[in-house]
Order: sequence, then C-alpha cells, then structure tokens
Amino acid sequence: MNIKGKVILKTELTTVWANSMEKIMLWIEEVDTQYPNSIVVTFLKDKALMANSYQLNDVIDVQINAKIKEYEGKSYNSINGWSVKLISKGSNQAIVRDDEIDIPF
Repeated sequence: MNIKGKVILKTELTTVWANSMEKIMLWIEEVDTQYPNSIVVTFLKDKALMANSYQLNDVIDVQINAKIKEYEGKSYNSINGWSVKLISKGSNQAIVRDDEIDIPF
C-alpha cells in the first residue's frame, strides 16, 4: 500500500527489545484530500534510521505493510513502513494549537 502525506508527529529513535532493534514512529496526515485522514507508521531496524531523517511538515510518500494478528481472542493491527520518498520539504515552524494561545481576556 501507498500513503502520501505530511509528517505531523515523530517519536524519538529508540532501541527496543533485547536484540537492540531500533524503532521510530511517524504520524502522517494525508494531503490533497478534502477530509484528510491520519495514520501512524512504525519503522524498524535500518528503515528506522532512514525515516529518522524526515522532519515535521515534510511531505512524504510511504510504502507500508498492514497486518493484523490475533492473540487470546483480541486482534492487533500493525502498520510498518518499508520505503519512504521525500516529496517536498516542509517548513520547520511549530504548529500552534488554539488552546495554547495566551489571550489576555
């Protein structure tokens, strides 16, 4: 599958599990749609190092694998990225939410 969108959140590059595997997660919001959806994509191992180079507001094209696993009667989704291409660099300006604006009245 293919997702084209803007990076709106990014976790720190972390080392997980006993075998020192690296992991990073990018929250991507679709662009060029009237009602944009968002998705969190996990990158593991060497793909995590590749995904770490992208910054907030960069528009990227991500190839993903979506899987579902069942464990003790519950289902779990995983969305892993395996390829990323930069479409355009975004501005590095911080996004200010309405509830963070200090209004004097």
